[in-house]
Order: sequence, then C-alpha cells, then structure tokens
Amino acid sequence: MVPAPTGSPGTVVLTFTFEVRPTPTTETNSSPKPVLLQTGLLPGSTCDAGWGASWAEWAVPVTGGNVCTQTVVYEEGQWINRDSPQIPFESPWM
Repeated sequence: MVPAPTGSPGTVVLTFTFEVRPTPTTETNSSPKPVLLQTGLLPGSTCDAGWGASWAEWAVPVTGGNVCTQTVVYEEGQWINRDSPQIPFESPWM
C-alpha cells in the first residue's frame, strides 16, 4: 500500500505500464488465446465504450476494487473486443 503524501486529501493515483505478449495455443488452431485487459476505476468514474465495469482483487490491496475490463480475441488476423466487436480495438502491445 502506498501512503498518501503529507497534506494531501488521501488519494494516490498509480499508473502501471505493462506489456502483454499472447502465446499461441498448443491446439491445431495456432491463434493466440484470449487476453483479459483490466484497468483501475476511480470512484465516481465510468468505463469507456467497449469496457465493462467489474471487480478485481488486485485493484485495492486487501479489499479489492472496481475495474474496467475487456477481453480481446484474435480473429481473422486482427485483435477484436469479444464483447463489443463493433468497437475498434487498438492493441496496446503492437
């Protein structure tokens, strides 16, 4: 847990940078497995189009917290949002 700076109202914003490299499955289909993407959701905020509100243990130490989530799948040579295929998906790892 990161303590808030002295004199602050108690809110700490953490930014995470990561790289996701899907790996091919061992089945006859060589497409990568679906990838779950999540980002923390600040209180009072809403998720962008194509993202769904959810809860994850990692979001807030001990208690968990709200997150925005989406699952992307590789189909026909491109990554798409499985739950909202009509919304263009821009890959964070390419």
